[in-house]
Amino acid sequence: MATCNQCGKPAVQEYNGNPLCVECFTKVASVFQKQEEIRQRELIILMQQEQAIEADMYSSIGLNPPPQKYDFTHLRPPSNYTLHNIKVSDSVVGLVNTGNVETIDVAMTNIQHAGNTEVADALKLITEGVLQNSELTSELKNEILQNLSFVSQQISAEPENRNQGVLKSVLSGIRDSVSTVSSLVDLWVKVEPLFRGVLGL
Repeated sequence: MATCNQCGKPAVQEYNGNPLCVECFTKVASVFQKQEEIRQRELIILMQQEQAIEADMYSSIGLNPPPQKYDFTHLRPPSNYTLHNIKVSDSVVGLVNTGNVETIDVAMTNIQHAGNTEVADALKLITEGVLQNSELTSELKNEILQNLSFVSQQISAEPENRNQGVLKSVLSGIRDSVSTVSSLVDLWVKVEPLFRGVLGL
């Protein structure tokens, strides 16, 4: 019988040619469900922004705005939702590249399965700190999240497949990016030694 290439349990399903057990397949399915929810939220936010911009344009020249194109009254108010590990506020969806957050979330699961729960918790701490911070621009948030995504993948990779030179540069880049935000500086001081330790830097 084939075994799951993630945890070694009996495989019951395949994804992209990879045999998965019930638990791991359920986690993959959950990720795809969350991705779809994120896409829907991003679309709604874009539609709301379009509607608001159009209303402002009409008002700026002294005209009454046209009837609203989209009806959002049936939608639930914004709330927090969680990937497998990371909690994301709806207020930041559409402002950040959620693909990077999803990559970090998946890497966290792999890191937890490898027994490095402290490192996974550190990734959660700094990622949610960046997402929730109101002082960072969207551009800077995306830059930091992209770098954290790379770091998380490198942590979950086999040591021989890690790029030590690039990792040093990326970690320094994150430190520089958060240097102007005191709350994030404090978080980074806590988590950076854990990342460097597990990466052998």
